[in-house]
Amino acid sequence: MTLNRAALAGRGGWRHEGPDGTVVALGDTGIRKTDVVSYALNGAAATFASWRDLVANYEEARRRAEQLDDHTDLATVHYTEIGVPFCPKQGETEEIGVAFLRDEGHDLARGIAPAWTRFITVSIDVQGTYFAVQVTAWGDGSCAQVVDRFDITQPSADAPNAERDEDGNGRTLDPGKYIEDWAVLDALSTRVWPVDGAQYGLRAAGLNVDFQGQPGVSDNAEAFWKARKKEGYGRRWFVTRGNGGKQASRLWLATPERKSGGGKGRSIKILNFATDRVKESVFAMLSRGSSAAGGLIIPRWMTDDRIEEFVSEFRNAKNVWEKKPGVVRNESFDLSVMARVVAEQLGLKKINFDTPPDWAIGGEQNRHAVPAEATEPGTAELHALPTRRVPRRLF
Repeated sequence: MTLNRAALAGRGGWRHEGPDGTVVALGDTGIRKTDVVSYALNGAAATFASWRDLVANYEEARRRAEQLDDHTDLATVHYTEIGVPFCPKQGETEEIGVAFLRDEGHDLARGIAPAWTRFITVSIDVQGTYFAVQVTAWGDGSCAQVVDRFDITQPSADAPNAERDEDGNGRTLDPGKYIEDWAVLDALSTRVWPVDGAQYGLRAAGLNVDFQGQPGVSDNAEAFWKARKKEGYGRRWFVTRGNGGKQASRLWLATPERKSGGGKGRSIKILNFATDRVKESVFAMLSRGSSAAGGLIIPRWMTDDRIEEFVSEFRNAKNVWEKKPGVVRNESFDLSVMARVVAEQLGLKKINFDTPPDWAIGGEQNRHAVPAEATEPGTAELHALPTRRVPRRLF
């Protein structure tokens, strides 16, 4: 109303766009011809927005963006509260490739966790005929390194129809059809990964398996988690599901009200996550390499085709992540996203590493530490692999 009165009194008021992009008064003959007249005020001039709220919301979103490398909330504050466009920092969308990741890699033997490891996560992506598995070490400052990456393609010998011919050939895994095929994941609950230069290894503090996949996967994932809970591993195992599109939350636990076929709701809580938001964080980690805090390091023992899976996606014009043209496999990127999800669920961004919880202590006092001489069969031989010492801190 004040602007309207001022305009009527000839002391200013609303302005309109001129033909050359300049701003002119409403009575000016140079007003650009248009069928629609619309005006906008930014947040600072809005009646129901105070400077205090604007600054507080901006600072909260900015800190969250710096902490998580997720700019979704900061963009929302810019667009909906302040009323100005949001521009990511220069360099955030720069391309990274196999050469960069290899140059930034470390020469640590496969299956060995870095000396600076505080805890380990295991992420499992369910594919049609195999389980894709990644083991990730996490340290102070949210730095991370891939410890191992492998595919499990064969069921155990006692699984249904798992007989092999005289050449050792048999059927591949079918995670959607056979719950018995999930038994190949059981050992991951107690598997120990040696820590470089130390006389102990670490079990995983958190493990997660994908809830989505071929028909039957969700039912078998639920049954698998319940079996792990019965064994006493329910607090370490998570069933996860990625959600595309714009999500208000980054991570959330929820019990599905209905099964995929419309049946009665499930009796487990699924760890949901906003796929695109977490992918932003993982991309930022990859782009840092080993030269800055919070980097995700790819070991040099990985082959180029496996490393290519980490850079298999890009952000399209709608700022949504999708596979690059011609790319077939992207499991390593997805597994890194899943690893970040379970690490955050454990409390990655809330840990004070000066006084960490017992599962994130650096040393034999860690809750999941196992002395080298007490490691399970199948892991002790990893100690004999040649190792190359790396710094306890990466920055």
